[in-house]
Amino acid sequence: YIVTYAIIEDKEGRKSTGKSLGLRLTKTMFNYLRDGKSLNKVIEELISVSNNKQNGGITGYLSKGLLRREYVDKDAVVSSLVGIMYTEERKELDNAIKLKLEKELG
Repeated sequence: YIVTYAIIEDKEGRKSTGKSLGLRLTKTMFNYLRDGKSLNKVIEELISVSNNKQNGGITGYLSKGLLRREYVDKDAVVSSLVGIMYTEERKELDNAIKLKLEKELG
């Protein structure tokens, strides 16, 4: 899969990780990347453009523009913010689950 991860650290040193959606690659594409090669370079040759990474990237190419790299990257950053910005909501939900499980166990 092609996936973007973002890690954010606040001034108190708390870290939060977010991830974008993933697009499945073929085994050939994965092996090409694993060998340190660039899918963007291949795409640039295929469609006769330069700077594919800045013009939608692999995500844009594989989805015919339905998704774009900057949107997917933004989702990774936003999802990483949840762990830092919305701690009260996370604690509230976590506590509600714990109470529910305690009641179920009797």
